[in-house]
Amino acid sequence: MSDGLNTADRWYGNQNQVDKRMYDSSNAGAGTCANIKATGVQIYAIHVNTSGDPMSTLLQNCASGTDKFWMITSANDLGTVFNTIGTNLTKLRVAK
Repeated sequence: MSDGLNTADRWYGNQNQVDKRMYDSSNAGAGTCANIKATGVQIYAIHVNTSGDPMSTLLQNCASGTDKFWMITSANDLGTVFNTIGTNLTKLRVAK
């Protein structure tokens, strides 16, 4: 869950540089998100957008599918999204 605005970190102050470490569209999506998904982990991404900013392409691309990405514009929407994610998680099972 994020506002989708990666504007600062320890090494870079440029959002594009920060985003590229997570998902590099110029390199077939390489980056942290691809590394996590390659291990079989499902990524659910929620873009909390209460300021009218553009939709976060980074979060969209990082999510494991279109059904695992949400953009909400109100805190009231968060409960619905968490319920949906929780329902999806109850369908999982551990197998050996």
